[in-house]
Amino acid sequence: MKGTLKGTGFRGYREYFRQVLSADAYEQFIADLPGELNEIFRQPKILPSNLYDIQSHHDFLDVCCAYWGPAKEQQNAREMGSIVAKTDLTGLYKIIIKLASVPATMRSLTSAWKNYFSEGRAWLDKTEPHHILATIQDPYRHRIHSYI
Repeated sequence: MKGTLKGTGFRGYREYFRQVLSADAYEQFIADLPGELNEIFRQPKILPSNLYDIQSHHDFLDVCCAYWGPAKEQQNAREMGSIVAKTDLTGLYKIIIKLASVPATMRSLTSAWKNYFSEGRAWLDKTEPHHILATIQDPYRHRIHSYI
């Protein structure tokens, strides 16, 4: 699997586990991560502009699914998505989202996708005052992406 993901995604995932696990449980979770994932999460700072292999991203989501178990996968992925959004949507993004209309924010989806992923694309199919339909074409989509 080729393709890359910006480090911003990993920053949010790390923040999620820091918030929901005790310090000792978090350290054990990181220690149990395989190879490159362990290296990524042990870095003192995950830079948002660093590019990481998309396979590492999928491997991490697989680890999350195994850690949570099938019964908690959907609930925890949504919770993680909420924390990822709070981590990612800071500074200028936070101001723009508060000031912009929903249609304007959704139109920015296409450029935001290109900023984070090297593969796939996003576009708006339909924009009406109370109805927006967007499509994301991601050749590397993981089964829990729709919950995050």
